[in-house]
Amino acid sequence: MRVVCASSFVAGLLAVPVTAAAASPAIPDLSGFPISAPRRISAGELERIRSLPLPKVRAPLLRLEAPPDVRIVDDVPLLEVESCDAEPGITQEPDSDPSCAVFKGDVFSTGGGGEIQFYDYTWQTTVLGRKLLELFGDEVTTYIVFNQYPTSDFGGAFYLPIYSEVEGIGATGMDLRGWFGSGEGGALRGIVSMNMWWSCEWGDWFQAGCTNQAPWDTSFRSLHGVLGQEVGHEWGAFLRFLNEKNIGTVEWLGRDRSHWSYWLDTGGSPLEGNDWVDDGDGTFHIEPVRFTKYSDFDLYAMGLMPASEVQPAFLIRNPQCSGRRCSAATPPENGPMEIAGERVDITIEQVIATMGERYPSYEESPRFHRQLFVFTRLQGETDEETTTFALEKMGRIRRFWNEYFYEATRERMRAITTVSGRDDYPRFEFTISTEGWRSATADAATAVEGRLRAQAAINDNVEIDAAQYASVELRLALPASAAGKRVRLVFGGLDGVLDEAHAVEIQPVADGVVRTYGADLKGNAGWKGEIGVLRLELVDAAAGDYFEVDRLRMRDVAYADLDDDSIFDLGDNCPGVANADQADTDGDAVGDACDDEDGDGVLDVEDNCPGQANADQADADGDGVGDACEDADGDGIFDPADNCRDVANVDQLDLDADGVGDACDPAPNDAPIPGKGGGSKSKKKKDDGGCSSAAGLPSALGLIVAGLALARRRD
Repeated sequence: MRVVCASSFVAGLLAVPVTAAAASPAIPDLSGFPISAPRRISAGELERIRSLPLPKVRAPLLRLEAPPDVRIVDDVPLLEVESCDAEPGITQEPDSDPSCAVFKGDVFSTGGGGEIQFYDYTWQTTVLGRKLLELFGDEVTTYIVFNQYPTSDFGGAFYLPIYSEVEGIGATGMDLRGWFGSGEGGALRGIVSMNMWWSCEWGDWFQAGCTNQAPWDTSFRSLHGVLGQEVGHEWGAFLRFLNEKNIGTVEWLGRDRSHWSYWLDTGGSPLEGNDWVDDGDGTFHIEPVRFTKYSDFDLYAMGLMPASEVQPAFLIRNPQCSGRRCSAATPPENGPMEIAGERVDITIEQVIATMGERYPSYEESPRFHRQLFVFTRLQGETDEETTTFALEKMGRIRRFWNEYFYEATRERMRAITTVSGRDDYPRFEFTISTEGWRSATADAATAVEGRLRAQAAINDNVEIDAAQYASVELRLALPASAAGKRVRLVFGGLDGVLDEAHAVEIQPVADGVVRTYGADLKGNAGWKGEIGVLRLELVDAAAGDYFEVDRLRMRDVAYADLDDDSIFDLGDNCPGVANADQADTDGDAVGDACDDEDGDGVLDVEDNCPGQANADQADADGDGVGDACEDADGDGIFDPADNCRDVANVDQLDLDADGVGDACDPAPNDAPIPGKGGGSKSKKKKDDGGCSSAAGLPSALGLIVAGLALARRRD
């Protein structure tokens, strides 16, 4: 995975331990074998390189026909390479270079009487690169090469930089385009060698999670994680920063000064570093990374993140450890997982102070990366079964790479890996650009805060195998001004002709809120063959009308809308109950139609007491309000919990703790009775002259009655 800078021609071996393998044939121990000695470029050649003008950035080529006489399986071409019996002479003159791509290296014994012939890559990148440009033209940015034959560094992968026009990231200073036949202004930037990483028979000893089917492992040592590193070497990791001594330094770099240091918190970048967590007490620990993603500083170098968005990173200085696995060059997660040290924060301003602003700028940088996967085998190879299997697997690896690269760049750059240059990954998040979509009306289509805003938008550079996808998922918002209007998705073939008769339509909620909608494609008669054009439009749109698409994605899962409310189950906040408005009053991501606030198993929309658990829904007076929610005295306390149901008593005072509120208690000041709050067996009477308040009431009434009788007599 070593990337070479201006002083090197060839890159080296992946720095992983070589162990005995259980695969057949047995893997020899090559840990001490010298790999890929660097070639030097003269000072005069470097001076010439620096004087070259910058090329113009060109759009991807639309080639709909594969090159003649080249076998291509799922957009992976097969090339046969010639081998030499001895290493050709070394020269910098293109006309005198040999035609063979590899030469026979040493023969290793398997230990069981068998032998393995290894080949050297010294000339492969040059000879193969020329052949590829001859076949496919100078439209590919990066060739990604796998092979069927073992090489002396078959456990490694490397990136050969050919040219970079980017300034301010440390990647400039090399121009080998002339050696490959790439003219001035050509697209070729580099070649990645992935050797035997496609093969689990060979690769299971150096590759994490080796398998023949997607989904693949995406950790540091995985096939796609390593490929993410090699492709990422076009831009990094070469950044320097201005330290506290006002000196530009590469202290945060590790292996070969082209990978991040083991002690740098990158969050788990394919370009290494680790996902360090500051424990706050001078110690740090590593969180294992399952999906490697480019860091903010990587994305800045790639032109995918403006400096204003780049968050600081921290470096652990003076780590308290020692030994072979305690250095900046240690591979990720292979050294100490917990460490004490000094935290040093590094900002993008420190980088720019040392290296200057990136050019081209964030606004000018491309959002597509044109790559071509290539599989090579030796001329005369007769193992057709292995070749066929490898090509089919390579197609699956390529398709998964499209997804991985999109995710690893945080949906900011798309890998275009088809021979034609068409985009065959049907997922668009519109994070920082329109991703190939343009307006189909006079109004421009723009990417606003991660959404595509348009009245009608079209993408005629797709290449979607309809058989692989069963449904379309749309996350979009429609403003209130477009109430009642529908959104239509129209598609057509590679000829660009739209099939209006089989368009699919949805009826979004017009309230400006992003919701997920979907439609069936599997049962659509027009969804077949290769889809080459997509158009998304607002039906019967008036001037000023628009929609905002947050996501458009074809999915391999069947469309499901159980409640038939036109909201895709994947995004429905209440998939079991129709609620096209997706109302969610309490904002808990569960639609009101599915809310069960009291957890009694009765949905709020049907619950006669949604705030109090009452699975029996008892309603003795038949007034539509469950007994559990009745409040006869209107004091805000439901009857089941009210200690005085007929008299309002918000305070619920109960001085004698007998369970009857004072407002309803004829003797509120009496001591508690056993069983009603505890206390003595008899109530203690107040000192009121022998008459309790209870006994005093009839006595007073008697006096009043007697008084009335006397009055009558007097009358």
